[in-house]
Amino acid sequence: MYYAVSTFGSQTSVIGLASSPTLDSSNASYAWRDDGLVTASNATLDYNAIDPSLMVDADGKQWLTLGSFWSGLKILAINATTGLPAAGAAPIALATRTDAGGAIEASFAVYQPSSRAYFLFSSWDKCCDGNASTYNVRVGRASAPAGPYVDKAGVPLTAGGGTYLVGHRLNGWAAGGGQSILRSGPGGAVNTHMIVHA
Repeated sequence: MYYAVSTFGSQTSVIGLASSPTLDSSNASYAWRDDGLVTASNATLDYNAIDPSLMVDADGKQWLTLGSFWSGLKILAINATTGLPAAGAAPIALATRTDAGGAIEASFAVYQPSSRAYFLFSSWDKCCDGNASTYNVRVGRASAPAGPYVDKAGVPLTAGGGTYLVGHRLNGWAAGGGQSILRSGPGGAVNTHMIVHA
């Protein structure tokens, strides 16, 4: 489990890793272990180390997307054995807002085998201002896990691109965002759902 700890509204943040051999709390081997620091940010960096999300690419390699506000979203190569950053890994830019003060966060990347493409989902604008919330979900597509991702019009996500998917007036609810992708299905069938809060 990747988790984030942060002081609100600042870049003083960390992402850590905890693991357990089972999720069955009745199992004798159930226990969470602190596996340590994955990455950290502070005011000297141009991004914020929160909102971790793990992606497995077409070759079985693992990547962690992260980031919020400032210069936007990043991706970091992960060692599949340790769950920690791969040797020599450094954050790679995935997406940013080019409009002043524009918020981008909550990255979630997935590989879609049928199209042999990677999709990066993110949440934009204000999440938590009651009925005035403007949170919305944007998406971009790439042929490699670290991008470059582009939107439907071909605008790179690193240049402010992002195709609008669903927004703050989702069936009468404010602030549709904070998205995750769930794949499930019996007998090998795969059903894909996007989960949002509102």
